[in-house]
Amino acid sequence: MYSSLFFFIVKPAITIPTIEECSNTHSGTCIKSTADSVEVNCFVRDSRPALNLSWTIKTNGGDRILPSNYMNFTTDNVTYISHVTATFSFGDLSFLSLLVCRANSVPLNLVEEENVILVEKEMDYPFLATPIRRYLKIHSAMNLSCTDLGLNLVVWKWSPQQYAFENLYISIFERSNHTKISNKEYKLEDEGSLFLQNTLVEHEGLYACVYDNGVSGGIVLYDVLVTVDPTPIFPVIDGCNHQQYCVLKKQPRDVLTCSVLGIRPRVDLEWRAVREETPIDFTQHQFTVTQMGDLYDISLTVNFDFPLRTQNKVTVECRAVGENAELFSLSTKIDLLFPYVLPTEQRLNTSTITILAVLVTMIIIITTVAVVIVCRIRDYSEKAEPFIGQLKSKYEIFYDSVQPIPYIKDRMYCVDKILHLTPTVLFGLRLARRKYVGKAVVGKCGEAVDKIMRKLEENPVLDDLCQVPLFFVMFAHMTYENEHSLTFNSVTSFFRYMISCFHSHMKNKMKDENVTNFELVEKEHKVLDKIAFEALSGKNQKLVWNREQLRNQLGHEFFDQYLRIGIFVAEEVLNIADTPNAQEHIQYNREVHFYHKTVCEWYAAHYVSDQLSGGNTDCIDEFLQNLDPFDLQYLYRFACGLNKIAGEKIIQYLQQKKESKKFAILCMLEQEDKTDSFIKSVSDLVLSEETYIRRTTVNYYRDLRYKY
Repeated sequence: MYSSLFFFIVKPAITIPTIEECSNTHSGTCIKSTADSVEVNCFVRDSRPALNLSWTIKTNGGDRILPSNYMNFTTDNVTYISHVTATFSFGDLSFLSLLVCRANSVPLNLVEEENVILVEKEMDYPFLATPIRRYLKIHSAMNLSCTDLGLNLVVWKWSPQQYAFENLYISIFERSNHTKISNKEYKLEDEGSLFLQNTLVEHEGLYACVYDNGVSGGIVLYDVLVTVDPTPIFPVIDGCNHQQYCVLKKQPRDVLTCSVLGIRPRVDLEWRAVREETPIDFTQHQFTVTQMGDLYDISLTVNFDFPLRTQNKVTVECRAVGENAELFSLSTKIDLLFPYVLPTEQRLNTSTITILAVLVTMIIIITTVAVVIVCRIRDYSEKAEPFIGQLKSKYEIFYDSVQPIPYIKDRMYCVDKILHLTPTVLFGLRLARRKYVGKAVVGKCGEAVDKIMRKLEENPVLDDLCQVPLFFVMFAHMTYENEHSLTFNSVTSFFRYMISCFHSHMKNKMKDENVTNFELVEKEHKVLDKIAFEALSGKNQKLVWNREQLRNQLGHEFFDQYLRIGIFVAEEVLNIADTPNAQEHIQYNREVHFYHKTVCEWYAAHYVSDQLSGGNTDCIDEFLQNLDPFDLQYLYRFACGLNKIAGEKIIQYLQQKKESKKFAILCMLEQEDKTDSFIKSVSDLVLSEETYIRRTTVNYYRDLRYKY
């Protein structure tokens, strides 16, 4: 005889323990905020048999039982309602707790074994934690770290302008197990940090990371502010046509105005004399701030009084000051030129001196006539005088107009009266360069000046190259700032070092964590190489670009870095449409160009050397047909110096053309590998052309000097 025992099992409609307080649920994560304590309730409805429920607290060291009250009952003698309740209170050091409603000994997987609720302590975050100020440039990446994550729970919150905080992310137990709350484009990194690829002004505010391991926790608070560089990236002086350096003719009592356009956050401006001992007074400061959306236009107008009447020039500066000034390093220096007025006593003496001068002049004229009659053999020297005078004025303009080197633009000079009338042209040029070094570089004469000039004269490559005022200025500053001896055997090596100085000067000011990206942008410039090549190889060279278009082509980070270090120069150009309603179409175009055309040739040369060395160009004639060697000589020389294979192809290409055969010698000299066969080939080529080549070399540099 057999007997059978049957058990009836009823599976509930909701197959997970239900937490009554979970009305605020985000994608399966239940959150409950409380100031002190909270009662939590959990139940399973309509199951058979009844289920044993309990509450526990998850901690870093394991689960901890929370005292609970359990009960079950039935209304139809078939199915049961199981219910458990508990009261939870935070400890002094705890901010987050994860409570677990657990179903114990569940038969036949009747329901899931557990459900969780995250309980958060209500608190005033700015009161409990001091915000860490973080300035981020617009469109840059934001990465906010929380703490060393040996923990269970992380909640990221955001409060725009100190309003109520809203949840962004919740991470429970595992760093990769997180729930996204906000619909914004934030990401939670594996290490628990909050990441945003493109930071905008709308992302400003307080960011709070609340963390806990079930026993103790803490808060990290960030105050994120977004910065926007002004356009242009320096104070604009009225009358200077948006240039960072200029000379203004003013009266001893006059008005100055400088402006910073499109900046965030706002800064204060200040006018001051560059030399503290300069007796100039600035009064009646009129400070104006105009908000344009998220950006600010700021201007400062002052009256000044310069009492000295014996001095006709003074250098003044408009700069940013105040708590936000260090974010931008904004400064523009200008020279003020005043009409030269003699003191009263000196004017009286001048009248007497004038009478005597007339008598002396008459004697000189008579004497001069006699000397001319006797010394007609000096006719050549007399004819040379106008030429030397013209040369003097030319070079005075050249050195006065050299723009400050970007990475030393905080030390700006306008060198005047640096070339004096001399017996020979060569001596005049040397004197001009020596006086520039003494006045603008070392700030004194003597041994320091001799050292720089000696380095230049010992190097025949640089001695010719530095007849171009721009290159000489760069060489002088780099040599003075470098303690080690600099040796350059080619213009390629000189320019490579010069470009590295641009980057390294800015890199030295950066924090260690930003250096890696900075160095990557410095080395990876293939997109810029192609843009520079296309700009120079067209029928009409394009040396100016729309700022935003070029920024989008190169990438924001790349463009901003090259603009900051001075490879690029940004300007605003007034554009007036030629229409009947032209007044409605007056606007400033934001343009950008290379610091110098030779810099454009440097990057274009990289593209040429890459293409020729990689075998991507089958027909070199077609590839180089729009690159005139006599207009773009540095492009060719750089390309030969950058890559040996490309250099050999270029030299062969130039030697095939009668007009550029001699120029090929300069390209040969750019190659670093001076083997015996190389030296022999150069010797054979120049054996009968020595005088011609020497003249050609010098003429190239001098042509370039007048061209730029």
